[in-house]
Amino acid sequence: MHSLAIDIAKYLIALPVLASLYLLWKLDRKTRWQYLYLLVIGGIASLIIAKIAGKLYSDPRPFVKDGITPLFYSARNNGFPSDHTLLSAFIGFATLPYSRKIGFSLLIIAGLIGWARVYSGVHHFVDVLGSFAITAVSAWLVYLAIKKYGQQTHILKKTSDKA
Repeated sequence: MHSLAIDIAKYLIALPVLASLYLLWKLDRKTRWQYLYLLVIGGIASLIIAKIAGKLYSDPRPFVKDGITPLFYSARNNGFPSDHTLLSAFIGFATLPYSRKIGFSLLIIAGLIGWARVYSGVHHFVDVLGSFAITAVSAWLVYLAIKKYGQQTHILKKTSDKA
């Protein structure tokens, strides 16, 4: 069980990245650009919010705070929020508007990654929960902004075509 948790905690993060590349390849041109904007802008927003949240809330890692032995090496820094969970959950939330099936699958994978990082002793549950909250909010807000901006430019284009 330990080796499975270690593999999930450290390496399963590649699957959401590959899934997002697959979806980028499958989407039509306009939707592909919207998804790419969401990934880039939302990803940056998630990182900024995560850095701010990490400054506002400190949660020493379990092997520092609770004296447990982690299953693998991890830095002795603030564990909040979990970066691995942050990336995988963000990709899951960003994918939902474009493919519910893939998005929900990626959120399950993000949950598995978060579980494995807690099980491995490198994060607390609050670190994982914080990552999900940060990414849900940032992906949703950036998605709404992209949809609004896209509609405005579409309306402007139609108006200029009539003139």
